[in-house]
Amino acid sequence: MRRRKPWTVKKRRPRPRKTASNNTNAAAPPKRIRKPPAPKDEKTPLITEFFKVRRSGRKTKKQLKRETELEIHQKVLNETNEPLLEIFTEKVKGRGIKTTVPFEKGDFVVEYKGKYFCFANNCMFLYGTDMKKKQCGDLVEHTKAKEMEEQYSKNEDIGSYMFFFEYLAKKWCVDATSETPYKGRLVNHSKLRPNLKARAISIDGAVHLILVAKSRIEIGEELLYDYGDRSSEVTSVNTWLLTS
Repeated sequence: MRRRKPWTVKKRRPRPRKTASNNTNAAAPPKRIRKPPAPKDEKTPLITEFFKVRRSGRKTKKQLKRETELEIHQKVLNETNEPLLEIFTEKVKGRGIKTTVPFEKGDFVVEYKGKYFCFANNCMFLYGTDMKKKQCGDLVEHTKAKEMEEQYSKNEDIGSYMFFFEYLAKKWCVDATSETPYKGRLVNHSKLRPNLKARAISIDGAVHLILVAKSRIEIGEELLYDYGDRSSEVTSVNTWLLTS
């Protein structure tokens, strides 16, 4: 019987390590060629050179509000809307004002022009109808102005056109009793269906009382605003202030 040889593990010879001497004849890897840097004076084109910058044409609320205010100031100073209004006469109320053009809500319609009195520290400063401070009038107390209004109301041929209001923490009064060509003084009262409201503004340091559209006003519509006087002294004599 044939005998098997004993199992033996064949050892592998270690591979020789690569040394510099061994790689002398090996092919060297190709060198990476770098591009030379661009000259300093050569500018890289920007994307804006190929595409126009699109700027937004929208205006902020603040810008729109400022533009509207400036437009109103110009119309007030130039009396732009005076030719757009016409005077008519009614049997009951007398003279009134109608519009020949439509107005949108918030539009300036007309100025309530007259002599301006400012009551500060129990004295009165007088402004002319041209809205420039001409002179300081006689010192008149607020109660004196009320007496003037009462005297006006006693004369049916004249009537009272004094408008009292507060602005910048001061009491003001516009006396439009004297006959002038300005049509704001002829706008009639209505508590039930006013289409105008009064608003005080300042232009170059001078106070102006203007009437703006409370709602849309159509062509031929009468201009009306609420005088706002609810005192028993006035309404007892002028009951139409509550019913018209």
